[in-house]
Amino acid sequence: MYELGTLQGEFDLILSQDEIYIDTELADPMLWWSAVEHAFYTSDKAEIHCGHWPEFVFPHLTDGKLLHKTFLQVAPIWHQAAQITESKQRYTAANGISHPARPAKPLGPVFQRYCYHLKRIVSFRMIEINRDLDIFHRWHNHPLTSPIWELEGSLEMHSQYLQKLEQDPHQFAVIGEFDGVAFGYFEVYWAAEDRLGPYYACQDYDRGVHILVGNFDYRGGTFFDAWGKSILHYCFLAEPKTMSTVGEPNAKNHRVVKITERIGMKKQFEFDFPHKRAALLQCQRQDFFENVIF
Repeated sequence: MYELGTLQGEFDLILSQDEIYIDTELADPMLWWSAVEHAFYTSDKAEIHCGHWPEFVFPHLTDGKLLHKTFLQVAPIWHQAAQITESKQRYTAANGISHPARPAKPLGPVFQRYCYHLKRIVSFRMIEINRDLDIFHRWHNHPLTSPIWELEGSLEMHSQYLQKLEQDPHQFAVIGEFDGVAFGYFEVYWAAEDRLGPYYACQDYDRGVHILVGNFDYRGGTFFDAWGKSILHYCFLAEPKTMSTVGEPNAKNHRVVKITERIGMKKQFEFDFPHKRAALLQCQRQDFFENVIF
């Protein structure tokens, strides 16, 4: 295992027809989890065996094995550590829904993962107005984007929009990148405080995502599967109490409703916002980690 050309550690994988074993003396947890990631994604196995598990893995074992679905939830190698607030105080949002205190917004890169099937790194980082305003402006003024987001406008308008979003405690924006090339804009929000909250039986830690793929080189099903699963993965990792993620695309956008089924977002029902008829899409945590393959 190398980093910037320097050997960091070694491990052996023993693969049989039915099982995969990992054998390593790696003491660094990050290196150990990275070795396990390689083991899972260079095989098609749903569980890994080891003759001598590190102590930090003991709480996560099932019958002496590490399951892939468990690995995806506990490995600390892809995301910033979850910011958990200890406050028991509750607040009432403008929409009338009570919700718990929220942690501070993250900073910098929030998620990064190597996609073995693409041989690319997908990542999400917090938007920076000075750095990203031009691309945000260009994407939202594109004729294929503006009718959906309805944010066509000037640089000044877009700067004000992002500044207002920075001050909004219920949501934040990230830029998605493949190998450092920006491909999309995402707004991650707490559903209870959002306009969506009153339209379904939201739970305290439900998360939602608004999505824009502005770089047309990265449109299509292959890339969608990678970033779509990754943004949901991030939402579930960032808050262990998040039991579902939601979306509310235009109900007429049948392609979006259909394709998002591939990443676990299932249509629940249709409803009427003041500005559109929407479809509620929802992905349950348990279903995501047990049934979404990535």
